[in-house]
Amino acid sequence: MHDLIELLQASSTRACKRAAPWVEAFLAPSCAACHTSLIDGPPFCRACHCELSDALDSSGFHSRDQPPWRSIWRYESALRKTILLAKDNASCAAAYWLVHQFAERVGAPKFGRVWAMVPPSRKRRLQGWYLPEAMLAELQSRGHQTRPRLLHRLRQRPTQAGLDQEHRHQNLYGSFACKGAAPLQVVLVDDVRTTGSSLQESSRALRAMGARDVRALVLASPPLRRLE
Repeated sequence: MHDLIELLQASSTRACKRAAPWVEAFLAPSCAACHTSLIDGPPFCRACHCELSDALDSSGFHSRDQPPWRSIWRYESALRKTILLAKDNASCAAAYWLVHQFAERVGAPKFGRVWAMVPPSRKRRLQGWYLPEAMLAELQSRGHQTRPRLLHRLRQRPTQAGLDQEHRHQNLYGSFACKGAAPLQVVLVDDVRTTGSSLQESSRALRAMGARDVRALVLASPPLRRLE
C-alpha cells in the first residue's frame, strides 16, 4: 500500500499526484480529523462530517473590516483539526478535500478578478508546502486568474502565536510589499483568519501599488465573539 502511494507521489504526472491522497484514504480508511475507522467512506467519519457541515459560516462578508472578508467555515472542532493536519501534510486526504471544497465554493471565474495570497513565512517556505498556494493552484486549474507571487515579505517577523490583536498588527506592520503595479481588483486567500493582521497588511501593500478593490476569502475564522 505504502509503495503504491509513494509511487503516485513521486510521479511526474499531475493526475497521479492528485490521486495519491485519495488512494491513501481508501486503502487506509481512517477519518482525516479524528482518525477513527470510517463507516461511510473517506475522508471523514459520520460524526466529523456532520460537525464540518454545522461549521459552515453563513454570515457573509464582514464589510466593516479592512479588507472586507468572508470565511467558509468557523474555526472549531473537526474543521480545526482538519486544517492543522493539512497545514503540515501535503499528501493527506484532508488537504485535498479542503482545497477542493474551497474551489467549489468560489464558483466560476469572473473577468478582472485576480486571486493572490498572503506571503508565507520563512518556515512555511522552507517546508515546501503552503496551503493557500495549493488553493490558488486549484483555482488556476479551473480558469481563475491567479498571481501567487504578487506579494512578498520585506522582512521576517517573530511568530504571531500568543500575541493579542494590537501586538499582532504591530508585529506585521510594513512586512509585505507588492511586486510591481497591483491589479485593480484582488481577492486574497488564506487558511485561517485570526485577528486579520496579515490580511490588513497585505491589503495595505496592494492599495499602495494601485489596487482599488481588495477583499479576502479564508477557509476558516474563529467565531467573532472569540476575537473580541
